[in-house]
This record gives sequence, C-alpha cells and structure tokens, in this order.
Amino acid sequence: MGLETLTGPKGVPVLGMALEFNKDPFAYAAEVGRHGNIVAVPFPGMTLVYVLDPALVEQVLVRESKRFHKGAFMSRVDIVFGDGILLAEGDAWKKQRRRMAPAFTHQAVREMAASIGPLAVDALDSWEADGVRDVHADMAGLTLDVALHTLFGTAATPVDMDQVRAAFHDISAHFARAAEMVLPLPLWVPTPSNIRFKRARAVLDGVVSKVLAERRGADDPGHDLLGRLLRAADDAGDPITEAQLQDEVRTLLLAGHETTAVALTVAIWELAGHPEVQAWAREEVDAIDGPLTVHHTLPRITAVLDESMRLMPPAPVFPREPKEDVQLGGHTIPAGTTLILAPFITQRRARWFDDPHTWRPERWTDALRDSLPRFAYFPFGGGPRTCIGIHLAMAEARIVLGELVRRFSLAREDGASLDLIPSITMRPTAPVGVRFTRHT
Repeated sequence: MGLETLTGPKGVPVLGMALEFNKDPFAYAAEVGRHGNIVAVPFPGMTLVYVLDPALVEQVLVRESKRFHKGAFMSRVDIVFGDGILLAEGDAWKKQRRRMAPAFTHQAVREMAASIGPLAVDALDSWEADGVRDVHADMAGLTLDVALHTLFGTAATPVDMDQVRAAFHDISAHFARAAEMVLPLPLWVPTPSNIRFKRARAVLDGVVSKVLAERRGADDPGHDLLGRLLRAADDAGDPITEAQLQDEVRTLLLAGHETTAVALTVAIWELAGHPEVQAWAREEVDAIDGPLTVHHTLPRITAVLDESMRLMPPAPVFPREPKEDVQLGGHTIPAGTTLILAPFITQRRARWFDDPHTWRPERWTDALRDSLPRFAYFPFGGGPRTCIGIHLAMAEARIVLGELVRRFSLAREDGASLDLIPSITMRPTAPVGVRFTRHT
C-alpha cells in the first residue's frame, strides 16, 4: 500500500489545503488530526504526510533514523542557518555534533547557566511595579540577551546587541509571512520582505564577524559557548572554518532564544489566566532562599512549562524525508516524500492526555510521565537529532519563569489575546498584553 491508500482532507484542486492553512493554521491542524495516525495532505506540487502516532514517530526519529533526512522542506530556512548543525546531514552533521558536544556537557551547561539568574533578576527588577507589558517582546529581548551573553560573553557591545535584536525581528517576520510558507519567492526578487531580510542578514553577519575576529585574535578564546566551540575544534585537530562558524553562531543565536521566548510567552499568558496556578507555582519558588539557579529542579515551574509546550510547542513540526522507500504503519512511503512529525497535533490527542485542549499543569505527575509513550510529548524532537541545547534552554526557562512568578502577579489585559502563527518557530501575530503587579 502506498500514498494512495492514506486518508486525509482533500482541499481544492491545485492548491490542496494551502488556503485552509493560510486562513487558520490551528483549524487546519485540527482537521489533519481527525484523519488517523498517518495522514496525506495535498499542497501545491506535493503531498505532505503527517505522522502522528508516537510509535511511528519513534520509528522515524530513533529506530530507523539513518533512513531519513531533513529534506527539501527545510531548505527554505537554509538562507538563515546555512550549513549549521540544524540543517547539516550525514557525516557533516556527525562531525559538527562531535565538535559541539563538549560545549553542552552537564558541567558546561551548569557553568554557562550561572549568568542566567543575574540577567533575569536585573531585567525583572527594572520593570515598573504595575503596568501592562508585551510579554513576547520582553521574553524575546531577555532570552536574546541570555543567548548573546552565553555565546559571546562580554564581547558584544550594547550597540551590537541592539542590532542583533532588530535583525532577528526582521528575519523572523520574513518567515511568518503566509506567502513564504506556501510559495516562497527567491531572495533576488526585490519585495519589501526580501529587502528587509537581506539587510537584517547582512547586519547580523557583520556583528558576528566582528566578534569572531576579536576572539580569534585573543590569547584565550574564553569560556563562553563561542570559546568552548573554538577550543573543542582545536583540541580535536579539526579547526572550524569562518563560514562554518558563522552558520553555527547564527543557528545557536536564533534557535537558542526564539524557542525559549515562545515557551515563556505561552507559559506567562496561561498563568495570567489562571491565578490559582500562579499561587501554586509561587509557593514553590517562595520556599527557596536566594536566587534561583540551575541546581533548583522546580517541578511545579517545570510542569507549567511542559504543559505550555504541550499545547503550543515552539517548534510545531519536525519535517523528515525518507532516502529510500520505507514501510510506515503498513504503508509504503516513497523516497522523497515529505513527512511531517507534528508535536502540535500528537500532543493534543485524548488517547494520551485527558481533556487534551485544556491547559492543566497539575496533570504532569510522575505517574503521567511514566505512562506516556516516548513520543507522545516531544517538543525538542528526539533521537540523534534531539536539540543539543535542551538542558540549557530548560534551565533558562525555569529560572526566568520562577524569578518572574516570585516577583509579580499576572493578569491578562482586557482585549488582549495570544494568536500564534508558524514562522521559524511559532510566533505571536500581535503584542501579548499582560498586566504585571509587583508583590509587596
């Protein structure tokens, strides 16, 4: 049995389900999820095959991972990530993973995470005692500051950081355009979005080149992430090229702050609508003397984050493509078919989660975690290509959210909403207004 035997929504001739996706990605995802564990979805010029059962996701990401690669669907973002670890394949990816692994050991993460608490505290203590803030703007700014400090240490000046923030805003906005999702135009076409993107990319590359030149000229490469990468490459006798380092830095900066910012934005928005959960989470952090650190496990704060990423995973899909014909769930999937592994859909299934569309952090008991199939919940992917920065990202999210809950009561601003669309990550379409009132 091949693709012709798969069920799925039909859409309209030529365009398939593209119009439905552009109109409402969430309704589109709900429709896809109604059609079973393997779903064929027509799009212009292709058929997307959604793989939604945890056992089949595990087959693709773990048991038979060597038979799949990221494929053509991810090529649209290579203008950002280049040959960085996110998009690299085969031997090139293995080489990069080995090169970067020493920078992400548990000890290295603990050392790098030491700067997160002070950065979070300084930012939160600077906020007014009472007022409405755009949560996503605040979290994107804070997580980018953390990423820049963790990656570059003190090498980046405040002016550099402002330029990087503006550049990443324009890059993310470029990929959030509906046309870019369905029918992207080549960058040489002088559309306003393409012009802004190329300008932002040039600014970002200029800042990175400046920092790299300074670091390569130093006697000691330093102990931040960049220094660790340079030292690990040299120790392995495999120096990293300038172009490769540019791609890796760009990947780490974007992946290292956008996903965490979205996870925190969703968590804060949900807490703002659930005062009883706020009190529950605050009780946990108030029981801790002194600043929060990577050593505090914070199970309640972790549950808030896990539940937020269950309903709104920052990376809503993970595309894969079989290198050869494969058997998946009793169907023959031809080589070159675009597979979509979709935590956004799988993590909302009633088979695994009671009342699956309701945000309930208290569901995350040890019993639930032990009972779930491995890939009923996979916001960071899985298998050999699991996000290399998962432990650093979660440490950052726990510390930032814990320090915020410790200081403020949260309430949703009248008329505000959280409307997300897919970009490189999920991204709010408008400011996310939350009222913060400092605890006395």
